[in-house]
Amino acid sequence: MQERANKFIETLEAAGLLSPEIVDELRKHVRDSKTQLKPELLAKLLVDNGHLTKFQATKLITEMTDQPAEEAAAGSGNVASATASNDELTFADDNEDTDSVETVPVVESVEAVDSVEVIESVEPVQAVETVTPVQEAIPVTAAEEPQSGVFDSDSSKPKTNKVVRPPTPNNSWESMRIILVGTLLALVCIVGAALVWYFMKGNADEILERAKERYEQRSYETAGDIYEKFAEQWPQHEQASFAKVRSVLAKIRNAVENTPNPKKGLETAQELLPDIAEEKGLTDQRDDLAGVLVNLSTKLLERADSRETIEERKEVMAQLEELMKLLNDPRFVGKAQLEKQRVVLDENLESQNRIKREIGRDEYLASTLVEIDKLLEAGDTPGMYLRRDELTRKYPSLEANEQLGERVLRACRIQLSQVAESALEPSVSKEAPYTLSSKSFVLGHRDGC
Repeated sequence: MQERANKFIETLEAAGLLSPEIVDELRKHVRDSKTQLKPELLAKLLVDNGHLTKFQATKLITEMTDQPAEEAAAGSGNVASATASNDELTFADDNEDTDSVETVPVVESVEAVDSVEVIESVEPVQAVETVTPVQEAIPVTAAEEPQSGVFDSDSSKPKTNKVVRPPTPNNSWESMRIILVGTLLALVCIVGAALVWYFMKGNADEILERAKERYEQRSYETAGDIYEKFAEQWPQHEQASFAKVRSVLAKIRNAVENTPNPKKGLETAQELLPDIAEEKGLTDQRDDLAGVLVNLSTKLLERADSRETIEERKEVMAQLEELMKLLNDPRFVGKAQLEKQRVVLDENLESQNRIKREIGRDEYLASTLVEIDKLLEAGDTPGMYLRRDELTRKYPSLEANEQLGERVLRACRIQLSQVAESALEPSVSKEAPYTLSSKSFVLGHRDGC
């Protein structure tokens, strides 16, 4: 039943185009097939999977049927038109039914043929019917040894996925040249890196020097921008951390020294200082930071003294409390820096306590004046004088207070309005009243005792 298919396999085996494993797999499949398999179908599948070329398949089918290539081409039509429309090599017999074609396994790959002989020319053979496409594939182990075939031509080599390269001759001079070239490239890279580092370092040092000059000239805004750009441009530089901290200090100094309201300096410090808390460059600049913050505390106290209302003074003192938290934070200012600023800190502390007492005094005066106004409206002048005495005993400096003095005048006017005229007239006696302790005196002079 499968005589033609077996004959085709024997022809393939005799030609040596396939490995024994692939041949055995084809025989097994033909043997197990329940329908008749045609050689043309087997040839097409081998061509589709790259194990045979179209030329080899055509030649094998022609030899198997013992028909010349010319007759096969004349009896079966034009192979070029079939190839152009389908771009596949197919074979079929006009007298046989193609509906019962069985799926044939697909072989994965084989090793490329090393050398073949060239055949001058062979006439193409036309394929007649298109065979149903293969739907199922059964992998077959590729041959380990390259096979030599009867068709010795470079164009007849089967398609493979592996590219065979000729072995590279072992040339000691070639190896030496590779080593020399690699060494030269390494030296060029090292020298180039050294030059880049040298020029970058020189440029970086110049930028740092320029920023330092601006900082010492009190051009803090310009200096801060230069330091900040340096830290961004050279993050790996050894002075990058120093530049980042100095940039923050310059911005704080600019806000403290060049802004009338010290509140701006406090807000700048609160915003920027947490960003440099872990910077190693802060270690050498703690003294500078401590000086800036102490100077800011002095400005806040001066502003508190210049405020007139209690609310404004209390607001400034609250800002001072926030600043003291930064000064007492060991991440920014250490004990050594606080000791260096001890004299100024003590003076500021005394001023801070004084301002707090003044705020307390003014608040007590305001509340007392409200009570005195109520007493005066009720005409209670004795109660008014009592509240005044309590206030002046607690704060003696308020005896000359203008607001309190106005209330005393109001009390006097109230008292005067309460005095009424009397109808009694005093009588004059020329005789002194007699008493046991009365004595007579004689005036001998117009003045004196």
